[in-house]
Amino acid sequence: MARVVVVGAGVGGLSAAITAAQAGVETILIERNDFLSGLCVWSGHHGGGYAIEETQLMGGGSLRFHDALKKYATYWQHELSDWKEGVWEGDEAFAYDVLKSDEAAWEALSGARVKVMLRSQMVDVAMKGNRLEAVVLSNGTRVAGDAFVDATGRAGFRAWCEGWGQGCGMCILKCPIYGDCTSVSTKAGVADVRPQGGHRQAGGPRFFQATMVLQDSVAPWLLEACMEAKARYFYHVPQEFLNMDLSREWLHPDRPLPAEAGFYEGPEFLINYCPWMKVHANVPAHILRRMPGFEDAFFVTPLTGDANTVFIKRSAPTDDTLRVDGLANLFAAGERARTVSSMGTCMPLGDLAGHNAARVALGREPVALPTSTILGYFINVIRIGNPPAGGPRFTGPKGESPPVWREKGFISDDSGKDIKRIRQEVEKANLVGIYQQRLA
Repeated sequence: MARVVVVGAGVGGLSAAITAAQAGVETILIERNDFLSGLCVWSGHHGGGYAIEETQLMGGGSLRFHDALKKYATYWQHELSDWKEGVWEGDEAFAYDVLKSDEAAWEALSGARVKVMLRSQMVDVAMKGNRLEAVVLSNGTRVAGDAFVDATGRAGFRAWCEGWGQGCGMCILKCPIYGDCTSVSTKAGVADVRPQGGHRQAGGPRFFQATMVLQDSVAPWLLEACMEAKARYFYHVPQEFLNMDLSREWLHPDRPLPAEAGFYEGPEFLINYCPWMKVHANVPAHILRRMPGFEDAFFVTPLTGDANTVFIKRSAPTDDTLRVDGLANLFAAGERARTVSSMGTCMPLGDLAGHNAARVALGREPVALPTSTILGYFINVIRIGNPPAGGPRFTGPKGESPPVWREKGFISDDSGKDIKRIRQEVEKANLVGIYQQRLA
C-alpha cells in the first residue's frame, strides 16, 4: 500500500495528514513533541472567511481540525468592533482556548486513519537520487514512505535563539527537551528561501513582540474590561512609560534585542486567549508590574519577558504544487511552504501538500490550484520580495502587497455574490470535492 509520511503535527501537518489519508493512502504523522497542534497552543486565533468557503467546496481535511477547534471558541471575530472584512477572516474566524488545541487535534484525527508517532525526532533522511526513501529518527528508526510532507514549521531552532539576540521565544515547543527543530527539505540538501532585510540585521526575520501573562494574575477590573471589549482591549499606557528606552536597565550589552524594547505607540492592545493574555509590547516583568492592573502579572509560557517571536524566518522553495524544488516526492506544508504566520493560510497549504503527496505516492502527477481561486492565487502568486525599510513583506507580481483581494475581484460589498463566484470558479476548475476523492 502506498504510504505518505508527514513530519510535523502543527496545523499544516495535521491538514496534510488528514487530506492524504482521505485519498486512501497509508499515512504516518511524526511529531517530536508529546502533544499535537504545534503553535496552536500559542496562537489562539483562527481565520475563516471566503478561504474557508473554498476549502469546504474542495473537501480539505483541514476542516476536521477547524470544526473541532470551533467547539472551544471563546469569542468570534465578527463580535469585535474593529473587525475588517478579509478572505481569511469573517464569521468563521474565532479565538479559542489554547489549552484545548491538542484535544481538538486528536478529535480531528479520530477516524481519519492516520498513524501518529509522538516524541519522534526526525534527524536525517535517506535518499536515492532525487527521491526520499525514508526519514531517520533520533533512535535510529527509519520510517519509509513513497512520498513525504515537510511540515516542520519555522520556530524552535536553538541556533536562532543564540544568533538573533534573545531568539524566537517559542519555548512552548520544548526544543531543549525533545530536540532541535530539523526540516526535511534542508536535510535533503535543499537550501531555504530567506527573506532579506529585517529589523537591525541583514537577512534577518521580522520580529513580532508580545508578552503572555496569566489571565487570572491581572486585576479583576482589567480582565473584566478586556472581556467586555470582546477580548480585544486597548490599554492606555501611562504617559511616563511611553518611549522609554529599556535596553540599558534590562539587557546585557552582549545580548541586545533585535527590536526595540518598551511602549512606543500607546495605547497597546491586549487579547485574551484563555487562559492567558497577550500584551502587545516588549517589556520585562518588573516594568509591566508598574502598570495599573498588572501589579501581580505572572508571565507564562510560551513567551517570557524577552517577548520576541520570529514570525518570518525561512521556508522551503517550492513550485505551485508545493513540491520542493529538485525533489521528486517531497512537498512542503504550512509555514514551510510559504512565509505565512496564520492558521487560516497554513490549513489550505497543508491540504494541497497532503493531497499531492498522496498523488505522487500513487504514481500520479501533482495538481496546482488555478489563480482564479482565492487559494490558488495565494499559493501560486504570493512570494517573498524585496523588503521595504520596515522589514520583509509578502509580495506578488510587480511588488504588489496583499491583501489585494478586493482589487482582484475576490471580495466585493455583496457577500452573496462573492460566495456564488467562489463556487462557480471551483466548479469551473473541477475542484469540487477533489480532496475527498479516494485515489487508491
